[in-house]
Amino acid sequence: MTKTHYDQPEDNMLHKLSFEDALKALKLHPDCIDTVQITEQFLSEMEEGLEGRKSSLLMIPSYMSAQGKIVPEEPVAVLDAGGTNLRVASMKFSKEGEPQLLDLKRLKMPGTESRISSKEMFAQFAEAVEPMIGENGLISFCFSYAVEALPGGEGKILGSLSKEVEVDGTDGLYIGRELIAALRERGVERPLSVYVLNDTVAVLYSALTAGADGAIGFILGTGTNTAYMESASNIHNALPFEGDQMCINMESGGFGLDPMGEIDIELNSESRNVDEHLHEKHVSGVYLGEIMVRAAARLAAEGYFSETFRNAISGVKKFDMRDVGEFLGSRSGKLRELCGTQDDALNLKKLIIAVEERAGKLVAANLASVLIKMRRNGAEGSIPISENGTTFQKALPLREACLKELSRFTGKTGEYHLVSRDDDTLVGSAAAAFLH
Repeated sequence: MTKTHYDQPEDNMLHKLSFEDALKALKLHPDCIDTVQITEQFLSEMEEGLEGRKSSLLMIPSYMSAQGKIVPEEPVAVLDAGGTNLRVASMKFSKEGEPQLLDLKRLKMPGTESRISSKEMFAQFAEAVEPMIGENGLISFCFSYAVEALPGGEGKILGSLSKEVEVDGTDGLYIGRELIAALRERGVERPLSVYVLNDTVAVLYSALTAGADGAIGFILGTGTNTAYMESASNIHNALPFEGDQMCINMESGGFGLDPMGEIDIELNSESRNVDEHLHEKHVSGVYLGEIMVRAAARLAAEGYFSETFRNAISGVKKFDMRDVGEFLGSRSGKLRELCGTQDDALNLKKLIIAVEERAGKLVAANLASVLIKMRRNGAEGSIPISENGTTFQKALPLREACLKELSRFTGKTGEYHLVSRDDDTLVGSAAAAFLH
């Protein structure tokens, strides 16, 4: 049964500890993370989710496999709707499986500049993608909002899109069906096939273009998520499916068993989604900078920083991760300006590295659990991990801690290899139109 770990240091004892021990008391230190235990908990939650029982991991079936073959030189029209941006493209693959971008347009996501109806949104989608559609009628739609995946590549919108995108009447609409209807209204008469997938699934498929039979899709940027190929016989929370394997969207940011200390509890209790996305609140870019500021203010109040720093940090809500990277690289910039002494700068660096390395070990547990699950299912060779997201790629202490722990935990080389592609969601979406 899923539960949340709420652990706090003893009252009025923090100021008596060394700086490193204070970080441990707040459970912000990487030594507080038992990677083996958390990996086992990830695996348990994965199993519970696949069985359809209560779990912090939703383990959403995509109804997409990897058993098809990419047809060389055949174009695919791709829409990539995520956040406030919309990209439309035409892509094809060479005989060697290399993606080729034939055309690309960047547009505003419908509903970002004014409130519109769902009919208007799909009309704008249709207008944007029509010039990209080839004679084969293949369309792949990476739709990165709340969607229920359905057999046949369809997706049903769940609720509204987001606060930034104002579109009325989206709940319950079938994306492929609505897009085809909008294209028919524009006079497109030839047969059309639309395949709907989310961004993490698309990132996974971007690693399958060279013929691999299994991969992991991993995003760690503003948020985090993981997808992987699961044996269909192990999936009991899905409608009937004919393939041997299916891509599972884990929604791994929701994992609820990461150890939580005082700062984590405070951040969670004041968030807009209390007790949800707990793993994401430990590792993702949108939260790491806030953890650092809250921890710095807490430690400054206990006398670990100068009065100058204590006064300066009181007006800061979160650190920009770009400023964090600059500070770690040269100890200059906006974060250095907060420091009144060299000791302030030294302790702030220790704090930042500890928070990032803690996150790195938690990410390693996530990825290790998926590698183990795929090995149990019979996956052989080096498993590609298709990586996406500036937090994983640019938060260097986090990345290095993750890869070090992952290598130590797997116990041998050749277990996995990292793959990173430009325009990976476009490439993966195009590949999915053939491989599904």
